[in-house]
Amino acid sequence: MNKSTRFGAALALSVLAAATVGTTASAETITYGRGPNFEFRDPGLGTTVYFTPGHPAHNVRLWADNEAGGLTFSVRMFSGDEMVWSAADQSDRVYFVGSNVTRIQMSRDCMCAGRNGVQARG
Repeated sequence: MNKSTRFGAALALSVLAAATVGTTASAETITYGRGPNFEFRDPGLGTTVYFTPGHPAHNVRLWADNEAGGLTFSVRMFSGDEMVWSAADQSDRVYFVGSNVTRIQMSRDCMCAGRNGVQARG
């Protein structure tokens, strides 16, 4: 593979990544815009994922961990400004996200160092 081909491939991957997940940082929370196939790890205590209103229903895996292992977290799902579901003391699991859900917020219960994970599931 020559240099220009490698550069073109790297540029295409960069553009694809930027189109799939956009990030905006704010105090203790990193916000992600949902692309069709997303997976990311977030070192912030809180993570927010936004969905386009009326999106197709699908499954999303949420988890949190650090070097010592898995961590529990709280999760809240919203339709607009209205909270439609919440739970505390959660661990690695897959959640059904209905087409009414426009935002998911998760935060580690321990308020300790670690990473939150979010992944689209089929």
